[in-house]
Amino acid sequence: TQVIKFSGSFLIQGIQVKIGDVKRAKMAKSINLYYNNKAVGDISELKNKWAMWKKVKTCQLEPGQTDLTVTFPIPVVACNFLIEYASFYESLSASALERLVCPRCQRVVADRHGICKHCHENANQCKQCRNINYENLDAFLCNECGYCKHGRFDFYSLAKPSAATARKKND
Repeated sequence: TQVIKFSGSFLIQGIQVKIGDVKRAKMAKSINLYYNNKAVGDISELKNKWAMWKKVKTCQLEPGQTDLTVTFPIPVVACNFLIEYASFYESLSASALERLVCPRCQRVVADRHGICKHCHENANQCKQCRNINYENLDAFLCNECGYCKHGRFDFYSLAKPSAATARKKND
């Protein structure tokens, strides 16, 4: 999942997704879009709190699709947006042809633990932030920075500022 915190409250009429550098081994099949209208100081306050999110749309993608446009019938007011990659197309034949490459020296790594014989770097690290997700080495997204090794996802929104926010609750 990817969580986006807007600078304020926005009335969102639609989302456009551009998908580039698609790898055939693992591609997104369905994407769930959620919104939340609670202004928070830190976006981590909303992490793993699914009851605070409202699902606005599930989008189905075809294998190799590079463009998706979603128009909401009723615009949503949101301070935060969550993108969940719910299911995937996985090609075992394409995965078998994919080689683990060292991010430092760009050589193919044959070691089953992912350690490069030439520079001793761990090839299972994220190419952007160098984080290693030990819980899921073949994760679709980096759990630290959100980088996707299976493709590039660019999200654009058709939105305008809104004065509406969630009601404050008294403790």
